[in-house]
Parts: sequence; C-alpha cells; structure tokens
Amino acid sequence: MTVALVVAVFKSSEFKQALTLRGISGKQWFFAAVFLGTFLGLWLQLGAVKYTDPAIAQTIFATAPLIVMSIGL
Repeated sequence: MTVALVVAVFKSSEFKQALTLRGISGKQWFFAAVFLGTFLGLWLQLGAVKYTDPAIAQTIFATAPLIVMSIGL
C-alpha cells in the first residue's frame, strides 16, 4: 500500500497505466505468467518445507526478497 502511494505521488501517469494495463500487448500472457508464477512458487515452497528442515526453508523464504532486491539494483 505504501509503495502504491509513493508511486502515485511521484509518477502518476505510470501508476494510472499500471492500474489499467494500457499499452501492454499480450495481456493474456501477463495474466498467465502471474497465475503460473504464483502456483509454481507456492508448489515449490511446499516441496521445500516437505523435504528440508522447516527452519531452513523459512530462512530461505525470508531472505528471497533481499536477494531479488540486490539483483534489481
């Protein structure tokens, strides 16, 4: 929610475009990727908890956003 407010203040035109998905070709691919990404992410998460120690799996899940943020910089 906070990120959405920051984006709305600083970049209102891109925020409106993101909300309406205008200018994105192949919207069906976008929604398929969102669905499959969520499904595969949860499925792999359950597999990790099943086959490893839950404490280790939770640590990896908790640090995943930090790894993604470091890649994005």
